[in-house]
Amino acid sequence: MVQVMTLIVIKRRHQVLNNMKENRDYVFLENTESNLCSIKLLTGKYAGVVYTYGRVSIVEDKSADRARLQFQFEVKICPNNFNKRHLSEDKLFMNYIGDLLSHILEKNEFKIGKKSGSAT
Repeated sequence: MVQVMTLIVIKRRHQVLNNMKENRDYVFLENTESNLCSIKLLTGKYAGVVYTYGRVSIVEDKSADRARLQFQFEVKICPNNFNKRHLSEDKLFMNYIGDLLSHILEKNEFKIGKKSGSAT
């Protein structure tokens, strides 16, 4: 299991990410291996990629008036035009899923894990 951690400066995202919508551009998938949901990208350069976020945290730098979104992720499935190792090292992909994570958090779509109190 390969997990990669990256730091993303929270900033104003591209217009494309601001207009992303669940069930059109990405979907949440139940992950049978853990209690974390996976995400499948449906549109854009990375369409068909399925990945799971791991630990997520926000690190503040008050002196620079900046915050970084720190997260782990694992690529589960990728289309033929990519391979898991390449995506795990691709800075553009990491920025893209970091921006998507920020978008999900800002939209209050806290669905990355199963509901609290769930027996499964």
